[in-house]
Amino acid sequence: MRKVKVSVIIPVYNTEKYLEKCLESVCNQTLSDIEIICINDCSTDNSCEILNRCAANDERIKIINFPENRGAAAARNAGIDAATGEYIGFVDSDDYIDLNFYEKLYIGATTSNADIVKSNLKYTGWNTPSSGSYYNLNDVKKSKYKFNHVPTAIFKRSLLLQNNIFFPENLECAEDSVFEILAASACNKIEIVEDVCYYYVFRQNSLNHDLIVTENKIKTVEASVLQFIKIVGTLNLEDKNLYFDIINDKYKYISYYCKNKKLTEDAKKYLPIAEKNIFNSIKYKNEFLKFKPRLNKIIQQVWNKKILELKKQNLSINKNEIDKQIQNFKDSAVTSEKRKPRFIVSLTSYPERLNLDVHYCIFSLLNQTLKPDEIVLWLAIEEFPNKELDIPERILKFKENGLTIKFTHNIKSYKKLIPALKEYPNDVIITADDDIYYDKQWFEKLYNAYLDDDNCIICHRAHKVKIDENGNIAPYKSWDKIIDDNTRSYLNFFTGCGGVLYTKSLLYKDIFNEELLTKLAPNADDIWFWAMAILNKTKIKIISEPCNKIIPINYDREHGLGGHTTLFTTNIIENDFQLKNIVDYYPQILSILKSEINSKETLGV
Repeated sequence: MRKVKVSVIIPVYNTEKYLEKCLESVCNQTLSDIEIICINDCSTDNSCEILNRCAANDERIKIINFPENRGAAAARNAGIDAATGEYIGFVDSDDYIDLNFYEKLYIGATTSNADIVKSNLKYTGWNTPSSGSYYNLNDVKKSKYKFNHVPTAIFKRSLLLQNNIFFPENLECAEDSVFEILAASACNKIEIVEDVCYYYVFRQNSLNHDLIVTENKIKTVEASVLQFIKIVGTLNLEDKNLYFDIINDKYKYISYYCKNKKLTEDAKKYLPIAEKNIFNSIKYKNEFLKFKPRLNKIIQQVWNKKILELKKQNLSINKNEIDKQIQNFKDSAVTSEKRKPRFIVSLTSYPERLNLDVHYCIFSLLNQTLKPDEIVLWLAIEEFPNKELDIPERILKFKENGLTIKFTHNIKSYKKLIPALKEYPNDVIITADDDIYYDKQWFEKLYNAYLDDDNCIICHRAHKVKIDENGNIAPYKSWDKIIDDNTRSYLNFFTGCGGVLYTKSLLYKDIFNEELLTKLAPNADDIWFWAMAILNKTKIKIISEPCNKIIPINYDREHGLGGHTTLFTTNIIENDFQLKNIVDYYPQILSILKSEINSKETLGV
């Protein structure tokens, strides 16, 4: 079977005037070991006929037809999913490339073992800027974070898949900028090949080059740029100055977008507002980074006082005392006679956390007043290739107390539930998070709640989903937090850190669709699990007298001090977008929520 060296992904939407030249430049590449994945994004011109004609003459062309227009980001993502090549490249269907483009880039990749290889760019076509000048690669040589224009590069496919790097489909523009920065952040090396070129064709009526700019168009660009700023803010870039350098480039983009174009009257009024909004975001980031060391010291002093208050409320742990308890702990933490169904406590972790303080969490699960049938720690084989040889001894010692360690493929935080549901399809799964110290009655209360009501998902802690005045799900930050109403409801959004009880029969059939969940909600497992419950018409119930006061094992990490990052601090920005992705894909979720609200209003509740 022919080895595919480069998968070339071409999104196609109404580019009949340019498409044949584009395909000709790709099909005639001197590197023949390529596959050409064309995504027809519901074109209404003759693009589809051109694709079919070319595919009939070249078996390397694969065509994916979208039933409705979904945009370039979705098309490129579909191409990534379908790709089989060692590297992935992107070509816009109105552009073209040198005939030795991919041969040069592939040689550059294999000789240097680079994750990304970048080439030159040349502008051409209508209203060409700088009279066809080449794109300057000097910035890329200085910093891997400053490469520009996705199609001028090839990307190692494993880099994208292992880091779940896709194009954000919720942005109207600048989605390629997000992809660039995520890829650069994840890669180890970018190689530059200067003697081949990608030809960027300027044409009228594309989003970036519309001659007439309205207020709505400026708002679209502004929203995308501001979202880009938020995403960059979540990355742990080595050089902090890169934050506002990159953001400043995006700020310039909105001015560039409006340059040499006719602005409508509403656009003229709104443009200064948009520029000010973006400038303020840059200014804030600049000032924050400038004074961050001093701010961290002040925050730490304040937080030290806060920790003292929390200790008084028994909301923090004494690690020295727990270390002594662990040393003397000899009991079996699981039942000898197994229940039917069995009750499985399931959690996951990763190397950095496992080597630090996960043993405190596991000990709290082992030291329960009522014993579960099994306690399983799921680890990714990609992160622990030598299996137990890569696991700290203090974790392995817990096997004597009944801890089971299992290995699965890496689906990030989803590992706490997905493999357990597959392994124990007829049993009860209770998930825990690896950075929480759990109350001794945590399992017993969930167990008793299940005996009283086994036809719903049960949790210790939940928020209440809100619907806004437009009939959409309101922003996550506006939801009612840590509610105490133990009435069954679709609107109860369980939070994984509190512990959640599931059975496979209570979840929708797509629960195991890893391709879909990584695309819609790569970093929001709780949102996906909640959506699978709602789609299955399963309500969520908070137990009576729950253990809903969370005791983090590491407060500095929980609140982002000292350079720590957490899934929560990342997701607080992304939750709304990942939730929107899911609801857009499954619109029936919103219908189910509204139906419950309407029925309560009818009953006068």
